Amino acid sequence: MIPHFDLTPAERASAAWDAYLCQNLLARFTYAQEQGLEEESFDLLWSARQDISLGGNEGFWVGRESVRNAWVRGRQAVRRADLAILRASDPALAAGAGSMDRVNLMSPLVEVARDGKTAKGMWYCPGVSTRSEIDGKMHLCWHYVRYGVDFILEEDVWKLWHVFAGSEFRFEMGHAYIPATGMKPLPDATVYAQNPATAGLPLGRTEMPAYDLPVRVYSIDYGWSAYPAEPIPYESFEPTYSYGPEPFLAMAGKEEAR
Repeated sequence: MIPHFDLTPAERASAAWDAYLCQNLLARFTYAQEQGLEEESFDLLWSARQDISLGGNEGFWVGRESVRNAWVRGRQAVRRADLAILRASDPALAAGAGSMDRVNLMSPLVEVARDGKTAKGMWYCPGVSTRSEIDGKMHLCWHYVRYGVDFILEEDVWKLWHVFAGSEFRFEMGHAYIPATGMKPLPDATVYAQNPATAGLPLGRTEMPAYDLPVRVYSIDYGWSAYPAEPIPYESFEPTYSYGPEPFLAMAGKEEAR
């Protein structure tokens, strides 16, 4: 049974408004990713706290500088690498060509804490993304992403605290789904170096930094994962009920992730 609170009309109106603002905040986050505006948007969207986190299928980046390094610099590096691969075949391509990372936010489920200081949200989203491969071409992939987000109120403004974005499955358009990976294996840096079209390019599809807390949250095999759990009404934030790395610290044998 889903718990509920007896709220006054004013409390209900306030919670509804806060939920609306949180939905808008995550939408701005996805738009920033689609348009390559992570650097300009970082301080606007993310909490000023030092314990913010960004998670995915294979782990979490933890801490303000680590999240900035992944979400801003890492994504910039991916786009530069995509463009470099394509320019090996077509030098006239303009900056920004060849990269796309789009999700359609759907099925919003947002719960604002009874104390009004935090909120939790979950979205299940179809999306499409591109990547450059060893053949020098851009490949287009379908993917389904589940967002689990902790929001925090700072000086009367909602901010992102913990963001988890996990792909439940993905596959290349025009190709059969491949269990366990969902896509053809990506070549490593040595393969790029051996190809005349990409020789000398400083990449290898390893542009994103290593996770601070590597942990297998779930794979992209077909199937519904129990994580992240759907948000339910709650009194106040608890580390055990978090979309950040806290529930996985003991699993990884660590007391804290830096």
